[in-house]
Amino acid sequence: MIRFKSIMQNRTCSKDGVETAEACKKIKNIERNLFMNKKVRNSCLAAGAMAVLSIGIIGAMNIFTVEKAAKQIALDLNGFTSEVAEVNSAAALLGAGDEVTGYVVNVSSIGFNEANPIVMDVTFDTTGTTITEVAIVEQQETPGLGANIANEDFTGAFAGVTAPVYTADMAAEGSSFDQIAGATISSKAVANGINAACEVIATIEK
Repeated sequence: MIRFKSIMQNRTCSKDGVETAEACKKIKNIERNLFMNKKVRNSCLAAGAMAVLSIGIIGAMNIFTVEKAAKQIALDLNGFTSEVAEVNSAAALLGAGDEVTGYVVNVSSIGFNEANPIVMDVTFDTTGTTITEVAIVEQQETPGLGANIANEDFTGAFAGVTAPVYTADMAAEGSSFDQIAGATISSKAVANGINAACEVIATIEK
């Protein structure tokens, strides 16, 4: 009768008290298979947990996106055109009770790089003239000069400012701001975009 015994690394594999290489080999194969099965099982459990976590995160992001989108209602531009910038879209921002809490306008304005307009989102409060945020969405202005219009220290300076806005050397009345040194054209393009956004809200929300 064949007797098998395996304790940690000390194995005794015998047949009628006589060790055999074949018996030891079988023991090692059995233990190796058990170890591999356990390793595969743990890997599958870990992969499954990661998949569940990823689905949960994606689901939460989708819910957030839908809720965010649901708080806006598109406004009809009614053929509105501006002489200083192109208005792509406009929307009213809604609060928890569906009351209007502000407006956001997406505009394209020609800067130094005429082939690639500066695209920006301009957000106002309920007055449609007080700026709450200016965000540069796309720009291909000169690196180190006009491209600085995307910097927070530049766009953030418009928060709380009343539109229309103008650089110091623009012949017009309104709120003035410091243009970026060496980037006069890019700075004016931002001003034009803001002013077009303000103009469209004043026109369609009369």
